[in-house]
Formats: sequence, C-alpha cells, structure tokens
Amino acid sequence: MATPRVEISELPTQTVVEPGNWLVVDDGGTTKKIDIALVGTSEEPVADAHIADPTAAHAASAISAVAGGGALVSNNVQGQLSEAATAINADVAALAAHLADTTDAHDASAISVPADSLLTGTTVEAQLQQANDQIATNTTAIDTVQDDLQGHIDTTVSAHDASSISFVPTGTIAATNVQDALVEISVEGGSGGGGGGAVSSVNGHIGAVVLNAADVGADSAGTALTLVNDHIGDATAAHAASAVSFSPTGSIAGTTAQTAIAEVATDAAAALAAHEAGTTAIHGIANTALLVVTSDPRLTDARTPSNHASSHADGGADELSLDGSQIVTGLVADARIASTIARDSEVSASIATHAAATDPHGDRAYALDLVDDLSGVSSPGTARTNLGLGSLATLNDVTWGYMPAGSTFLVKQASDGSWPFRPTARTDINGAWLGYPGLTDTPSGALADDEYKLRVP
Repeated sequence: MATPRVEISELPTQTVVEPGNWLVVDDGGTTKKIDIALVGTSEEPVADAHIADPTAAHAASAISAVAGGGALVSNNVQGQLSEAATAINADVAALAAHLADTTDAHDASAISVPADSLLTGTTVEAQLQQANDQIATNTTAIDTVQDDLQGHIDTTVSAHDASSISFVPTGTIAATNVQDALVEISVEGGSGGGGGGAVSSVNGHIGAVVLNAADVGADSAGTALTLVNDHIGDATAAHAASAVSFSPTGSIAGTTAQTAIAEVATDAAAALAAHEAGTTAIHGIANTALLVVTSDPRLTDARTPSNHASSHADGGADELSLDGSQIVTGLVADARIASTIARDSEVSASIATHAAATDPHGDRAYALDLVDDLSGVSSPGTARTNLGLGSLATLNDVTWGYMPAGSTFLVKQASDGSWPFRPTARTDINGAWLGYPGLTDTPSGALADDEYKLRVP
C-alpha cells in the first residue's frame, strides 16, 4: 500500500536547522538531496567572494532594472544608463539649438505679458493682434473722415459759412474772414455807407473784375483736391507711425503707434532675454544648471565603482535575491527557507503521526461495516444501480423467462445420459449442449441453431 500523501502546509514547522535536514535540489535535470547544514557555509567560496567584492560584484548589464516608460525601456542598469545618456544628449542639443535661435525661439503666442483694460491678451501674440485690431478700427475712422472730407470738397454750395473762411487782410480790407471782408467791400463801395452803390474797385482792380485764387491768397483751383486724393491713395507712407495716435494701455505708455510698437518690441526682447537667462523652471526643468552636457567628463570618465558589497549582503540596501536554482552548495539559514517548505524531520514526523493514527481519514468505521456484511450500505437499491446489477440481483431463482433475447444457455448432459428439456417456447435464445464424457447420444429437444459438443474425458 502506497504511503498516503499530505500537503506541505499540513506538516509541522521546524524552526531550528539540524544535521540530517534535507533540501531537494535539481542537478542538471537529476533530482538530488542536500543536507541543509551545508547550505550557506564557507564551503561556497564563489558566493563568499561575490559578497566580499567591493568593486565589481556585478556588471551594470547584469543588474536588472524595471523599465520606467518613456526613454528608459531597457531591463538592466547598463541599458538604462545608455538610454539616459542618449536622452540627455538629445535634450542638451535641443536646448543649445533653442538658446542659439535668434529668430524663432518662441512664437509670440508663447511669450506672456501683463493684461490691462484695453489689451486684455496675456501673450505678445494676443496683444499685437488686439493692437492691430485697434489700428484697423482707427483706419476705418480715418477712411470715414476722408470720405466726409471728399464730400465736403465736392460740395459746390454752402460747404462753409463765409465767416468760417479765413481771409488775409489786403489793401483797405482789414477783415480776416470772407464774411467780414465782403461786408467791408460793401461798405466801401456804397454811398454814405447805405450800400447799394457801385463798387469802385475790388482788390485794387476796377471795372469788370475777375478774381483768381492768387487775388484772395488761396491755392489755385483743384490743388487741395489733388493733394487729398494723393494722400488717400498713398498705401505706404500716408502717415508716419509717429503721427498716428495710440491710447496708452497696460504696460504700453506710448501715445503714438511708433512709440507703442517700439515699447512692445522692447518688452518682447526683455522677456526673451529673461527666458534665455533663466536657470529654473524653464520648460519644466527645475534647475538647468544640473543638466549634463555632452562635454561633461562624467560621461567618459571610467571610474572604479565604490565599495558596495555590503549593500548586496543580507539586510543591505540592495540585498541580492537569489533563485533556489542558483544555490548549489553551502547552507541556507533556516529563516531564509519559506515556511511552506517542509523540513525532513517535519515530513518524517507527519508520516509517523499519520501511520499511527487509528482513523486518519475518518472513514474506518464506514469501511468496517462494508467489509463485515455490507449492512452499512444505506440504500441497497442505489448501490445495485451504481454496480449495474439490475433486477436479477434481487431474485432467488432465475427461470427461462428472465433470460434476455439473444442469450446463450449451457446445458450439460447428466451422467446417466439424460438431458434437461429445452424451453421450446423461447426460440429467441440459443443452447450450447455439452455431452457427458463417453456418451454420444444427441441432445433431446435441440434446435438447428443450437451447438452440440462432446466433453472429453
């Protein structure tokens, strides 16, 4: 009878390592045992030398590392150091290119400026756009004024009151506007100041006088209209930027487009210079002084690692974790062996306890009842069904009628030569007639399909 198996978790725990405690090991595919007292002793020089090695206990490529995502995808320290150096070099090159860029280091939309009541944008791009919108609005207003001026120029009647047209005093006319000049002329040309008399002279001329622009100190006809049209049609220098007014807003104090644009340019240059000179919080880098550039000697200086064997030792900061297959000789401290692994003494004690138990499985009483007289069977009918016995198991006598169709029955001849009768009413069953030794008479009642054999003495 095979020794009953038990789960390891059912075995008692041994807390002290003793000689004769065995561990099961795999030696090249062959299962062997090793005395636990030999695991971890000084008989394992390789492990002792590794633990005592202060300089080259492991190559960086032999120390595993968890891939952190991003640029660090290698599964060992050497690979991740190389990946980090590559990423740093790329960042340094990108930063150098960024700092060297004098034309497009940042989009105007990426340079922040304070907002105010008129220019509410928080970036140079936004405020320049708002300033441009204001200039466009002012240009529209200027266009409206120009249209009104053109309409005024084109008006031939009542464009101005005579009193609103200036006049340069000349001759005896001291008035400074056309209305007053006309009044003076009327007075001087009248009789007794009553008016209505003939005009003796106009502007020094007598007779039918035709005055021209020069006579009244005015430009020649069409000169002003030509100048205005030229001004309106000027697409490049109709006004100097210094002649276009600007409403101060935010940090821009200039009152002309020229000074406002100059201030925006100055502020943008100052913001860019501050950005380029910054050493903290630039593009998410806490301190750019800590960046390692490609010329950093630390990237090429091959140095002997500092002593660190103690960090790999038991309880160290970088304690080694060895797989059981890596331990082939020496002793392992009992505390290092999982509690789920049974010691030799635990297995032996469990087997002895099991073997000595009166009823280790709790079924001995039930088994005794079955072995004795089967009286312990709670349901005979169910038991017969489970055994496939059918209804025949309940009969004391079996007659021909119980034999199923196609059955074969054996009929033996008696020593006196007599034969039992055949149930001729059951032609669906076959007979096997077995003659008595030495007797050759034919079975009585045998059918053609029946088989007859003589028994050999």
